[in-house]
Amino acid sequence: MLLPCPDDLTFGPVSSCRAFDFTIAFESYILSILPSAVLITFGTLRLFWLQKTPYEIPKISKSSGLAKVAYALKMLTIVACVATQVAALVLWTDQEDGFQSVSLTADTSLALISSLIGLLLSHHEHFRTTQSSLLLPLVLLSTIMCDAVRIRTFAMSGFIHSVRDGHFFAAFCATFAVRCLWFGWENMGKTWLVREMVGKDVPISPESTASFVSRSFFGWATPLLFRGARTQLTLDNLDPLAPELDCMLLWDRGLQQWEKETARGTRYPLVWTLLKAFPSSVCAPLLPCVVYSLAMIARPQAIQDAILFIESYTSGMPEPVENGWGLAGAFFLIYAVYGVAYSWWFLSVNRGAIMIRGFLLEAIYRKSMRIHVEVAKDTGSGKAGSMMALETEKIIIRMNTLYDPLSAFIIVLIGLVMLYKQIGASFVAAILGVLFLSVATPLLATNIGPSQTKWQNLTDKRTKLTGSVLRNIIPVKLSAYTVPLGDKIQSIRSEEVIACRNYWYELMKIGAMTNISANMINLLTLGTYSVVTILDPSAAPLTTARMFTVIAIATVCQPLFNLGQGWASLVSAWTAILRIQEFLLSEEKVESSPSVETGCDVVFQGASFGRGPDTFLHDLTATLPHSKMTFIIGRVGCGKSTFLQACLGEVDLLGGSLVVPKARTAYCSQDTWLRSESARNAITFTSLYDEGRIVQQGSYAALASTAGTMRDLIAEFAVEHRSSANSPSTEGGDNDAQDFSKEEKAAHDDEGRRGSAGWRPYAFYLGLIPPTYLFISGITILISVGLPLATSIYQSYWSAGIVKNPRDGLRRFFGGYVAIEFAYFIAFVIGLFYVFCVAAPVASRRMHEKLLHSVLAAPLSKLEYGGVGKLLNRFGSDIFQVDFSLPNQIVNVTHLLLSCIGSMIIICAAAPWVTLVVFVVVVVFVAIQRFYTRTSQQLRRLDLGSKTPLYGLLSVNADGIRTVRAFEAQEHFRELNTKFVRASQQPYFLMNVSRRWLNSLIGWSIAIINTALVLLACHERLDDQDEEKALRGVWPRRGGILFNNVTARYDSALEPALKGLSFKIRAGDRVGIVGRTGSGKSTTLAALFRMVSLDAGGHIMVDGKDISDLSLDTLRKGMTLIPQDPLLLEMSIRDNLDLEGTASDAEIWEALEKSSMKTVIESLPLKLDEVVSGSGRFSRGQKQLLALARALLRSYFLIGRGNGSSNSKDAPNVLW
Repeated sequence: MLLPCPDDLTFGPVSSCRAFDFTIAFESYILSILPSAVLITFGTLRLFWLQKTPYEIPKISKSSGLAKVAYALKMLTIVACVATQVAALVLWTDQEDGFQSVSLTADTSLALISSLIGLLLSHHEHFRTTQSSLLLPLVLLSTIMCDAVRIRTFAMSGFIHSVRDGHFFAAFCATFAVRCLWFGWENMGKTWLVREMVGKDVPISPESTASFVSRSFFGWATPLLFRGARTQLTLDNLDPLAPELDCMLLWDRGLQQWEKETARGTRYPLVWTLLKAFPSSVCAPLLPCVVYSLAMIARPQAIQDAILFIESYTSGMPEPVENGWGLAGAFFLIYAVYGVAYSWWFLSVNRGAIMIRGFLLEAIYRKSMRIHVEVAKDTGSGKAGSMMALETEKIIIRMNTLYDPLSAFIIVLIGLVMLYKQIGASFVAAILGVLFLSVATPLLATNIGPSQTKWQNLTDKRTKLTGSVLRNIIPVKLSAYTVPLGDKIQSIRSEEVIACRNYWYELMKIGAMTNISANMINLLTLGTYSVVTILDPSAAPLTTARMFTVIAIATVCQPLFNLGQGWASLVSAWTAILRIQEFLLSEEKVESSPSVETGCDVVFQGASFGRGPDTFLHDLTATLPHSKMTFIIGRVGCGKSTFLQACLGEVDLLGGSLVVPKARTAYCSQDTWLRSESARNAITFTSLYDEGRIVQQGSYAALASTAGTMRDLIAEFAVEHRSSANSPSTEGGDNDAQDFSKEEKAAHDDEGRRGSAGWRPYAFYLGLIPPTYLFISGITILISVGLPLATSIYQSYWSAGIVKNPRDGLRRFFGGYVAIEFAYFIAFVIGLFYVFCVAAPVASRRMHEKLLHSVLAAPLSKLEYGGVGKLLNRFGSDIFQVDFSLPNQIVNVTHLLLSCIGSMIIICAAAPWVTLVVFVVVVVFVAIQRFYTRTSQQLRRLDLGSKTPLYGLLSVNADGIRTVRAFEAQEHFRELNTKFVRASQQPYFLMNVSRRWLNSLIGWSIAIINTALVLLACHERLDDQDEEKALRGVWPRRGGILFNNVTARYDSALEPALKGLSFKIRAGDRVGIVGRTGSGKSTTLAALFRMVSLDAGGHIMVDGKDISDLSLDTLRKGMTLIPQDPLLLEMSIRDNLDLEGTASDAEIWEALEKSSMKTVIESLPLKLDEVVSGSGRFSRGQKQLLALARALLRSYFLIGRGNGSSNSKDAPNVLW
């Protein structure tokens, strides 16, 4: 066996024999043993757990023929993988001579063991889970990627050319191929297998049966996107949620923990309930958050490496092209991991949010069924509805900010280390900036909580009054109170808008701070480094790579700067949690009245009723006899209604006793409460409709003439027909107590329709803003978008100045950079203020005014069709979107759109050939957006529509709570609420999944685009290498030289050694440069050989080729310089003259004769084999002649010689 490389037995990690490769030992330990150890360890634990779980897929004996074939093929593939690994192990260990790599033997053995574990794990995962764990496919994927690297290493090490090693290499490649097939089998979805267990008619969640690849790319959501693009989506044809997301399961888990926390008297029971009952919702996003943060901080390093790779081809020391291919792979891996981790992070957050949402919606409604009637009077339906519509929404949409501190800590910690490596001690300025932001952000956020509470209280007050008006719309209209009540509601709305504006003002302070934070860190860092480089000339100059790396690091540290906005979001979510917690802990109805069996009297014995210190009824002693009608007579306000409420147990018993029968109560309140549904359901309420039995039969005449039910019905119908001949009839529906009501059907019909509203809603919203405000807002946004683009252009000029003169460029450009950033800050702050504190409040107030006027002026038929719940949803959740989300999203989308357009214009102007690429990318992304929008719009409408019956149910139950309790219908309405929550969870979760699908697609597109750009750069460098290889030996052909306005200096801090030098030398001329010491003779030659820097505006041409476009290797191989101190090494004369060993002895003697050194060398004892040692054998002039002979031997067209005449009178002064 051959030894591939001397250091392959060492850990390395970098191989010294192969370009861009690891040592074999490193690959064995890290790329093979590590994944195998992970699978062996965690796979064994997983096997023990699977042994305890029941079968989810039919056993092989009960499976269909296709399922048996699929299982057999998968097992056969794994067995083949094991067999090839056995062969590889045998072939590797069967070595009698050569080096034996212990690491390679160990990794082959462990890989075999891990495959056996994988065989058992795959078998149990196939039958005992509907969705295989990530362990096996993830280890397989990582092993495949690592094995691909190892195959390259083995091929480059010569394994393929050795007989025995070739056999091992073939077995290893076979294992690789079979493992790829194994990975494909493990990514086979299980939906069709699950259907064999549960049946074809049972809906199955595609997420719960999706494979690893499908989950990574959100492929399981793609059929939903295609379905939405082709047909109309409804709640019936949406994909069901995973079983663990069912709201009843979530409620049971949360209720157990809530009871424990309240029993312990925990200070924040709701917070601890959410954390302990749903730990996966908190822990699941942690890993993708960490991976995302690491991938994000890796991007600046990749950018720096790419810049250095490209610059190496202009610096004369080009890096190997293999490094460029490696960079392309690194870019793809970094951006792919970044995109996948980002999507998984937010999908995990969304899953946690849907869990918490399901629990909170159930908890709020069930609490409203148990709440004390006096508390219900104080809060009204507005507060409970606000809990569901607004407070829950605030919590779940801000869950992602919980992980921002972790992401910021990782990114900033690594970013500061990277900054230190780039700019040294100047990174202290960045630390000071970070500390300042960390301290300033909480201080600026102190008023966010109080301002939000004030805003929310006014919202509750408005929605409570609005709901009261809408539920009593008929008497309001009949009493002509629509105008004064509308003015009253709008007055409260005006106060609410002012409170909302104040809340936006508090958010704006943090938004302004966080959005300019990256720019501020850049200014502090670059400014500090500018001062350091000016004061300390020995400090490393600010190069292009260093400047853009510093800017990139500051940019990726944005999560730290977003902590300001995240802090505001956390404060808002915390306030919402406290409000919900307060509601859940509010007083409940106390069952204080002892109950007796049905058929007994209601007995009051010295009973007093009231609330707290207030007593409403004193010392009542009375009996309401069973099976008799009892009238309670008294003046207005004497307590008749309170007495009735006491019988129902809705008033606190302060003293005495009350005995009531244990039975449902037929209760009809003074304020009639009816749900907006069919007449049949309003009458039957929670009871099932009984079709009845035949009580009479016969002809019409006989039945009409005979006393009985039929004659009574005829008489009753005649009376009703005469009294309501001109009244509209009400048709009863066929719904039973569990079906959607008329209100709910109307909501779904309106919200679930397919199609796009286009730009009309946005035009309507913008039309509510005064033109002056709109103009100022638009101009400031345009300026705040344009200035960062101007900054990027300015940075490109700055980087060009840095290339020519780093320190001078820093002095000249930094002041302009500060001015642009300051102007951006002013424009950004003014834009924020005008949009959120001036324009948006006006639009919000006018929007509500128009909505309120339209509702109050609408005919009763329209109001009855929509129902109160739908209208309250408009005045609650929808108005919140107008107040908070809509202006924010309009600004964000406008800002991003203008930034993209500006960036594309700049890119196309700098590189016109990119225009075609940009056009293709825009067309593709527009097509993806249109495809995505068709489904996302429908899901959003279904989400809004599904909320209407949910919130409507809560609002009517707050008024009819006494009726519901009297009829003991709480369980019925709880089940109805659960049904509505389930219907609401589906579109809400799938809407967020569709967003993650789009983000994932965009992330992969960005990875491909960035990788393509790096590959293009590598290809150009390869073309440059090919071009320069073609030039070598043929350039220069003649040797013509042109200096055009050349200004050169040895250091950017020194005065120029050459100033505006221009001359032309024709090919074949011999030119001598004569001048005093220090006049620039040697500098002229140094400039020709690019040993000094040239200022911008000048260039040197040789044979019509600008020498700055050539690598140093090509340039200096095309001509030679004979310096004052010639290069002669401790070698023979032959080796000194022919370092590359390509010339014959005859050619060497010919060159010596031309340089007048043949006689001298012939006189030496060993002649050409004489070793040049010491300084006394040859004079300085003879050394220069030997250097001249070396130049003649290589047939240079250009030969430069510095001050040769001072040492040899026979040699020419300067030879060209």
